[in-house]
Amino acid sequence: MKKFFLQFFIAALVTIIAVSCSKSPTNPSGGINTPASPSEFVEKLKYIGMVKAGEQEWNFATISQSGNVLTVKPMNNNKSGYLRGLENYIREKIYEIEESFQYEVNFITSDSTASDGSEPNSQANSNPLEAKITFDDKQTGNPVTDANFKDGFILKIEANANWAVTPEATEEDYKKSINQLGTINVTGKSGNTFAVNFGDLNVTKESQYRYTANLTIDANGKTDTIDLLNFVNAIEGQISKSKTEYLEISYVSISSENSFYISFNQVSANKVINNSVNLQVNFSGNLSFAKRDLSITINSIPEIVTDNRGEYKSAEFNISTDAESIGFQSTSIVETTSTGIKIDYISASYYKEDGAASIQLQGNDLLNAHNTLKAGETAEFEITFTARASGYNDKTDVKVTLKIRKGDDLPDITLDEFNTWLNTIEVSGFSKSVGSASLTLTASADTTPDTALNNIKEALKKLSKDKIVIDDYSINYLSWSTFPTGNKDGIINVYSIEAAEGYAFSDELNNGGYANFTITVKAASSWPLNISIEGAGSSSSNPLTVNLGDGTVNTQVSYTIKYPENAQQAYNISVSSLKQADSITDSWGLVGNQLFNQYNSSAVLEIQSYAVQNIINDQNIAKDSSQVYKVTLTVNYSMNGSVLEDIDLYVKLVKDYSA
Repeated sequence: MKKFFLQFFIAALVTIIAVSCSKSPTNPSGGINTPASPSEFVEKLKYIGMVKAGEQEWNFATISQSGNVLTVKPMNNNKSGYLRGLENYIREKIYEIEESFQYEVNFITSDSTASDGSEPNSQANSNPLEAKITFDDKQTGNPVTDANFKDGFILKIEANANWAVTPEATEEDYKKSINQLGTINVTGKSGNTFAVNFGDLNVTKESQYRYTANLTIDANGKTDTIDLLNFVNAIEGQISKSKTEYLEISYVSISSENSFYISFNQVSANKVINNSVNLQVNFSGNLSFAKRDLSITINSIPEIVTDNRGEYKSAEFNISTDAESIGFQSTSIVETTSTGIKIDYISASYYKEDGAASIQLQGNDLLNAHNTLKAGETAEFEITFTARASGYNDKTDVKVTLKIRKGDDLPDITLDEFNTWLNTIEVSGFSKSVGSASLTLTASADTTPDTALNNIKEALKKLSKDKIVIDDYSINYLSWSTFPTGNKDGIINVYSIEAAEGYAFSDELNNGGYANFTITVKAASSWPLNISIEGAGSSSSNPLTVNLGDGTVNTQVSYTIKYPENAQQAYNISVSSLKQADSITDSWGLVGNQLFNQYNSSAVLEIQSYAVQNIINDQNIAKDSSQVYKVTLTVNYSMNGSVLEDIDLYVKLVKDYSA
């Protein structure tokens, strides 16, 4: 009986400790083996608490919820907040939540219309910072199928004044963080101790994306070598000291033998981090860094079982090594059986946290092996790798045996089934017709490309995922392959559609394990023009004046193109020959002449001098007379993809010189 009570007491004590330890700000509900719930995730968001970005503040503890929409309101009236700083900071907090949460958490802001005006041709606004929060299985990486989580959340962080541009961290910010490491003692291989002084280190900005710091380690008259990994570990052992108001060191990595990258985390919404610092180490005296010899022992034989999906597959194998991670590059692939299978490429990798190495066979090779092998047959290969690990010398001639065994055929998804799936797409405001792995949508009324694209995205998200899967992440990043404008149809190419688990695409659909289809989008009448001429040149009554000059040099005349708010200026503009402007009589007889340079990278008309000479010498064209024409500009610019659009520019040619 005494023994029974002792066992009962120990079991109860263990239970109490387990429950107590599992409750924390990042896991307030406790019970790490309990299935996650949406309310648990919302509670974790609330633990973010107060966030200040610029002049504005938000208290995440006050999140309100309506269905799957979560809203956080600003606390200060008519105050601007830093948009990018806030977005990056909340993303970091989401990563922290993910560490103790059952699912991987995606924080997607690509569809947010909030703007701080920092992008080309954009204007600051006060639209909410909107993020789609979705969840993936941590084991497979696939979207969760749990009914409570499959729709995710919409997080809206509201603003009551225009968003402001977030300042970037400066060299002084990086310097302050690094300086707080102080002096770190590092032991050489011969047992000597060397003082590494980070306290006086300066950081220099060499370009917008490159910051450097130079460190000198004094040998103090001794001869020794410092193990590269010991040097990195010594720094990382002190990085808790590096936290400042805006940032902290996250990790140190080896770039080359005497060069390191110091990376940072953003710990405030008031500055953004766009860079790491490149640390260059020099030595004073007979001192240097040394790499370790890489030790690898292969302890098992990986086996990949083929199928007809055509997707890459991997298999684990056990190794013994002291490295944290290893990349393997194949140098030889030799079949030791006689099936005749040809393999073009094999990759392998090892990460200590995974507990095993992984070897991968690409989809085309896997499909070829499946089609070549007979039922129940196994092929065997000897793969020779060169292994590389940071801080170690390369190890060549690492041999791994790989078995490839023919598996069962999975049920095919045929072209007819795929087309039937496409036929279930219902896009608001459009009728449809389905072709061979293609969809044509026709607008029932005038609409804009942005509205069309958004409606298509929403329709794709509603599709059944029973046999054919297109994930929300891919849908969110869809853009126009051909932008619709005027009478030109829009085209959207939809790639990387997966067959659901247990299915495979038929050969007529299969493209490296995936299927693709094309959406052609037609206007009801014509698409609106997105760009226009602003000011002079916009019409025949307001033409751009072009003085022809004496024809000895190519002269230039600028004009202005007005772009949509979310577009980037043109990178290529072609100019047509002269055309008749409206009903204006061509009294100079120049229609069809290529007066201007045909290809330009900016909004400039460049007059070709040789073409002007003919006008100067034409006695039928009086000096100081003028004639209005138009030219068609074909403008190539970026807006949700590459856009090619035609607009007319009206010009008034003035003959201000005569032979």
